[in-house]
Amino acid sequence: MIITIITFIIVFGILVLVHEFGHYYFAKRAGILVREFSIGMGPKVWWRRSNGTTYTIRILPLGATSAWPGPMKMKTNSVPGRR
Repeated sequence: MIITIITFIIVFGILVLVHEFGHYYFAKRAGILVREFSIGMGPKVWWRRSNGTTYTIRILPLGATSAWPGPMKMKTNSVPGRR
């Protein structure tokens, strides 16, 4: 039973890592800034910064993330209700 749980966690972790690496790879290829590529969740255990991206390994080995800037608010000179 314990072997099954450990195997599930490892396989799930690999799937999530590959999925998030796809986001990272294609964002970098498109010239989009990726602020952080992280393996795991929780506090940082190890990190390194290179080319504007922080690569981290976190304490809980479940999940991964690639963090990039959100949509930017555009400034307009228009007045609401007018064209």
